[in-house]
Amino acid sequence: MTKTKTITHIDMVAKLVKPGQDIIDGLTPESAHLWHMGTGVSGEIGELLENLLEIGSHENRVEEFGDIEFFHQAIATSLKFDTMAVSKWDTCPHSNIHIQLHLAISGAALLDAIKKYAVYVKPLHRAEAVEQAGRVRYLLGRLYHSYGVTRTEALAGNVVKLFTSKKARYGSGKYSDKQAQERADKRG
Repeated sequence: MTKTKTITHIDMVAKLVKPGQDIIDGLTPESAHLWHMGTGVSGEIGELLENLLEIGSHENRVEEFGDIEFFHQAIATSLKFDTMAVSKWDTCPHSNIHIQLHLAISGAALLDAIKKYAVYVKPLHRAEAVEQAGRVRYLLGRLYHSYGVTRTEALAGNVVKLFTSKKARYGSGKYSDKQAQERADKRG
């Protein structure tokens, strides 16, 4: 009789987790960029949904929509697709809660498609990434309408917040870690 070795979940995770240095070594500038932007879309969707759940202010809602638009546009530019192209998605959720759930799912699926490219070093499944980004775009459009925000308002607010106001986060006109950390737009 052979004995089966019992291994705990903690031990298994310790043995199987991909070392950070291996992830770094497998990254390319493109995969790192897309991973950053996909994480941004997913994280900002979470912040928008938190705002909607807590019945946050219109101003904050506009800000969160604008933040999603920033990261979404960066993905569209990298993958060379039209941000306004609507997905061929036939499922049309009707209630706001279903739209919000589907937005979270699509944001997570977009990030997952990019993660496989960045972390597993698989070829990018571009069609899947574009499809999920299209779903995000469609669902954002539904939420804009439901919550009295326009895309134009969100885009303009994002430009002011990050680039053109006296307290713009990136007042230098260029990204820097220092400006990202200091968040001039959030200081009193």
